[in-house]
Amino acid sequence: MARKIKDLKTIHGNEILRYPPSIESKYPSMQIKINERQGEFDEGFVTDIYTYIPVGIFSNDGISYNNLERGLIGGGIEALSQENVALTQEDIMAASGQFTSYVTDFVGFDISGGYSAAVAKAGVALNPQSVSTFESTEIRSFDINMKFITNNSEESRTVRTIINRIREFMYPEQIGTFSLQYPATFEIKFFMPGSEKPNPYMPLYMPAYCTGLQSTYNPSHASFHPDGAPVEVDIQLSFRESDQLTREKINQAMVEAYGEEYISDAENEIGQTGLSEDAQRALEKMKADGKSKGDSPIGK
Repeated sequence: MARKIKDLKTIHGNEILRYPPSIESKYPSMQIKINERQGEFDEGFVTDIYTYIPVGIFSNDGISYNNLERGLIGGGIEALSQENVALTQEDIMAASGQFTSYVTDFVGFDISGGYSAAVAKAGVALNPQSVSTFESTEIRSFDINMKFITNNSEESRTVRTIINRIREFMYPEQIGTFSLQYPATFEIKFFMPGSEKPNPYMPLYMPAYCTGLQSTYNPSHASFHPDGAPVEVDIQLSFRESDQLTREKINQAMVEAYGEEYISDAENEIGQTGLSEDAQRALEKMKADGKSKGDSPIGK
C-alpha cells in the first residue's frame, strides 16, 4: 500500500534555504521565517529562507478616526459649564432654528412658521461642535517584490524551492471533512552581514499571513538553463499582520529585537486614567452596593 504524503513528512523540523548560498556572511540579508501551525500554536515545521534585501521595502502604519458631532446639546452643556460665557443673538437664532427643526421632525409637520427659513436667510448656521474620536488601529499590510537572476541550475532549484515553500504554507491545511487549519505565519527580518540581531534601521514587521504570491518567469527575456529552469524569476509577496498593534506590543517587539535603548521612557499608564469626582463616587457606591449584596463582581 502506498504511503500518504503526510506519512513521509515530519511534523517538527527545520529547513534552511539560502539564495545565494553565501548570503548571510557577505551581504545584508532578509530572513523569511515560515512557522507552520501545529494545533493551537505555531509549533510545526519551520522553514528559514535567507536571501538578499530587495529594493523598495516599506512599512505602512495607520490609525482610524471618526467624527462625532456634539451638536446643540453637547456643545451647549460644555459652554454653559464654563465661566464668563456670553451668548450672542446669532447663538440664540441658531439654537432656536435647530430646536424648531427637532420639533418639526417629531410631529411630522412644520411648526416653525418660517423661522428656520429666516435663520437661513440671515446666514446663521449651528456649529456642529465636531471632534475626532479614536476608532481602532489598522492591521498593517505590506508587499515585498523580489527578483531572482540565477547563474546555474542549482540556484534555479533553490529559487524553485523557495517559491514552492511560500506557496505551500500560505494555504490552509485540511484537518477534517469540514475544517481547515489556519495557514502558517511569516516573520520578515533584516540583518547585516554576520549579525545575529535584526537591523534597527529597517522596518520591524510582526508575524503575518501571506495573502498573495505572484510569480513571473523570464520577465525580461526568454532564457533557460540546460535543464529547462528559467534564468530569471520575479515574485511579488503580499502580507497582512495577524494582530492589531498597540504601543505596548510595538515596544515589546522592539526591546526583544533591538534592546531597551530603542524605546522611549514614557510611563505605562495602564489603570492611571483619572475619573471625575462624580464618576469616582458612583464607582465607590457600586462597589459598596456589591459588597452589601454579595452578588456584584465589582467589589470582589
